[in-house]
Amino acid sequence: MERKIADLGDTEREHQHSDRAMVGREATLFLFALTTLMPFVARGQPADLRLEHLTTADGLSSSLLTDIAPDERGFLWIATLHGLNRYDGREIVQFHTGHEEGALPAEGIHRLLSPGDGRLLAGTDKGLAILDLTGRCQAVIHLDPGRAGQPYEDQVLTLNRDALGQYWAGTPTTLYRLDSSLVVQEAFRTQDDPIRSRNRNLHDIITLPSGELLCRLRSGWHYWSPGSKGLERLEDGAGVKYDFLPKAGLYISGLIGSRYLVSLANGGLSVHDLADGRTSILPITGPSTQPNICGIWGHEFAVAQNEGVSIYTLEDDGHKVSLRQRASGLLPGSVVSMVTQDREGNYWVGTNGGLVKVAGGGQAFHNHVLSGGPQANEGTLEPIDVLAHGRHLFIGTNGEGFFQVDPATGEQVRYTIGPATDGRNIVWNIRATESGDTLWLGTQQGVAYYTLQGHRTGRLPGDHPAVLDAEAITLQFEDSRQGVWFGIGRSQGAARHDRITGAFQWYPYGSNGYPFLYPMQAGEDAQGNLWFTSDATGNLVEWDHRTRRFRVVEVPGVEATINIQSGGFLLDRKRNEVWYGILPAGLVRYGINDGGSTVFGTRNGLPGDRVNSIAMDGHRRLWLATDQGISCLDAATGTVVNYTRSDGLAAVRYTAIHYDPVADRISAAGPGTLTWFTVPEQLTDARTLTICLTGVQVNGKAVMLPGNGPLSLGPDEGHVNVKFTAVNLSDGRENRYQYRLNEGEWSDLGHLPEIRFAGIKAGSYRLEARAARKLGAYGPASTLLEFTVRPRFTSTPWFYLLVMGALLLIVWAWYDHRIRSIRRLEAMRAQISRDLHDEIGSRLTNINMMSQVVKRASTGGRHEHELLGKIREESEEITQNMRDIIWNIDPRNDQLALAMPRMLSYASQLLESRNITVEASMGDLEGIQVDMAQRKDLMPIFKEAIHNIVKHSGATVVRIGAQVQDSCFHLAIEDNGKGFDPACGADGNGLRNMRTRAAAHGWALRIESGRGRGTCLFLVVPFT
Repeated sequence: MERKIADLGDTEREHQHSDRAMVGREATLFLFALTTLMPFVARGQPADLRLEHLTTADGLSSSLLTDIAPDERGFLWIATLHGLNRYDGREIVQFHTGHEEGALPAEGIHRLLSPGDGRLLAGTDKGLAILDLTGRCQAVIHLDPGRAGQPYEDQVLTLNRDALGQYWAGTPTTLYRLDSSLVVQEAFRTQDDPIRSRNRNLHDIITLPSGELLCRLRSGWHYWSPGSKGLERLEDGAGVKYDFLPKAGLYISGLIGSRYLVSLANGGLSVHDLADGRTSILPITGPSTQPNICGIWGHEFAVAQNEGVSIYTLEDDGHKVSLRQRASGLLPGSVVSMVTQDREGNYWVGTNGGLVKVAGGGQAFHNHVLSGGPQANEGTLEPIDVLAHGRHLFIGTNGEGFFQVDPATGEQVRYTIGPATDGRNIVWNIRATESGDTLWLGTQQGVAYYTLQGHRTGRLPGDHPAVLDAEAITLQFEDSRQGVWFGIGRSQGAARHDRITGAFQWYPYGSNGYPFLYPMQAGEDAQGNLWFTSDATGNLVEWDHRTRRFRVVEVPGVEATINIQSGGFLLDRKRNEVWYGILPAGLVRYGINDGGSTVFGTRNGLPGDRVNSIAMDGHRRLWLATDQGISCLDAATGTVVNYTRSDGLAAVRYTAIHYDPVADRISAAGPGTLTWFTVPEQLTDARTLTICLTGVQVNGKAVMLPGNGPLSLGPDEGHVNVKFTAVNLSDGRENRYQYRLNEGEWSDLGHLPEIRFAGIKAGSYRLEARAARKLGAYGPASTLLEFTVRPRFTSTPWFYLLVMGALLLIVWAWYDHRIRSIRRLEAMRAQISRDLHDEIGSRLTNINMMSQVVKRASTGGRHEHELLGKIREESEEITQNMRDIIWNIDPRNDQLALAMPRMLSYASQLLESRNITVEASMGDLEGIQVDMAQRKDLMPIFKEAIHNIVKHSGATVVRIGAQVQDSCFHLAIEDNGKGFDPACGADGNGLRNMRTRAAAHGWALRIESGRGRGTCLFLVVPFT
């Protein structure tokens, strides 16, 4: 309703308007629908109920819902015909069919049941699925395996659990009774042709506390109990006592509070008390042609009616039962299939358009639309000031005059002064007088007054500065000495009106007057001095009432040329401190007593840097109107709570705020909107959140956690991604999270419940997390995951022990080799000593003896010549043996390329002296070494073979070949002699010695011969 106030100039005249009386008190209560919510009209419902839609755009697999069920951890499970969904208040996770382990057996999900034992049962198109609370399908039960392949036989449409712990599952053709282990005990055929009934034959199942079961088929109600004979018709057996149940209608019966059997029929609710047998008929509010009970939880239930969903509470005072309506008229026009409630008090409504949350609890905000003139754009209708006066709220606006709103009824009246373009319709501030009937308005064109009873307006009476009738009045403030201060625009300074004497004092802009362009806000401190904020500066102005002069106060930490006042101002006389908003810093606290200051900004929790208005409630908390909603700052604790549209506010930006101590009410105004609410006792939410692990990925792949013990990861599996959540169906998107490893420092995650580790080092870890609600403190720490990252083998103690063992083994092997080398050298020396003794010594003895014989004989006969010949032979043998010994111990002969020519030279001299032709071939032997011990046995074997050819073969040609092949030295000696039988000659000393020497080194020695076929000797000497 709009009233136009005539301009009567400087005198009070009768208010002239077309209708002096109020033309009906039209009460219009608008609940501003949030852009994310569905518009609705609610009559009689609490103001704290808020609607929020969840559709496919929010992540639902389908908007056609079939069931809703909260589980024991608080998750909300949503069944659709296109998959299963899980909601934690922040995000929706979908589950579908697939080939991977744990996938659903079918996309169509009809019923959900949470038994509270860590499982979720889902009735699907292909059997009863048993899922864990992470959504993985653990097993699928086919109720009748023999008929599972037939149409509809495996489609589970109904699922209940009775008081005996049994489960009841219904398909379009059969009702099954299963024991607590989900083993089928009985099957009751309900129909053979589900097509005729459109798959719907079993309409209702009611499980009673006694263990009895009531179910309604198309043929009527049936009864089952542990003592009944199967599924009996209600009127034929023990179930006849429930014959009062209605015989027609759908979804109209149920059990409330495990005690009251209710039926909805003929527009009323029949309540039968199972405890004492009382039956009451209670009316259901509101007309409806087809009311349906669409949800029961605890003592509450929901009824779907033509005008929307209503929620009732059934109450019993011991004498009679009654209904209390919790809410009504929700979601008019929607097709509602089900309603349930979560453990946080929110209602969840399944509709034909998706899932709707009806949020209960929290801060109750009342939102009211401010309707401007015909040409006004209500979305930009900007309030400037709010004042609570009496039972009404008065709101000054930027161009639409001022509003009078009754919060109790929602009635509003808009007042304008003169034409729409009149500057006095810009109302900067409103001040009420002590009498209570007159409002003083600071407008864009001077000061005006308005009388509430007489609806009269006028200018300032008496003699006063002319600027108070022509310029913008930016502030009005009444001090403790009955002086009224006016801020004047266009650099006109300030003025004070003494209400006792009626005199005005004007302080023009300048060094001797008001020091800045014009004042914006004012307040009085405990000493009676006034403090002002001014346009375009972050400095304060103090008025000393003793000296009656202004002075500029520079606030520490505030750069006056950068920070400018942003509108909000409050002076706390009790603490003697000034609070005001500045840009771009935020909110400033200035201590008048100590001159200190504190700046609060986004780092302290404020949503932005613009504070448009400030009010203080009875708890001395500051309420701020900002560009991002409404904020509350508890300066004593530093707690900041921000309220936005998601909490129920109708506007994004609020420009004015006011506290009414009588009603203990905060009123705030934004473009086209007025919001009011009762001041909460507590800002914080004491409810804690429980952490739930939802998934672990290692190197980008999901892993299953072990049933016991920590998760063990390999050295190349250090990229770990941990997902978790804290179920909060009220405002889960506002949850805050922290984590820590091995009881270290807590790290903030913000609003994202996900932890990523990139290349985490080897070790054992315990990952903990905790969560906090938007208005709450962090709850207790919960262990999310225990895991170990195994180190690479080269970093383990076993590796170092192995390396140390290997080094010790190498040292020991070197030492052993050294010892063996020394012993071999000693043995060789001993052998050389024996050889010298045996070969040289014996032969020298022979020479000596033969020399003595020659000396005694000295006849020069034939015998003496023979002795001299033997002496010569012995001396030659000695010389040769000495050469062999020297050759063996000479290290230069370690090279086989040097040793082999000497061996061939020896063979050539011996063989050619016997007229035996020698044919030799030698491959590339460079770099091949044989040690002294090997040469010591290699040479005798070679010599023995040559001697045998000379003595026994009768050969004319000998072929000697030496080459290296496959890391071995191959020696072949072949003659064309008469040969021999190796089997017969095996006992000879020469051959036996050759084999013994070869075996001592692991050499392969092979002799091939035959009568008349010559002889071949093959020797293979491996080398490294």
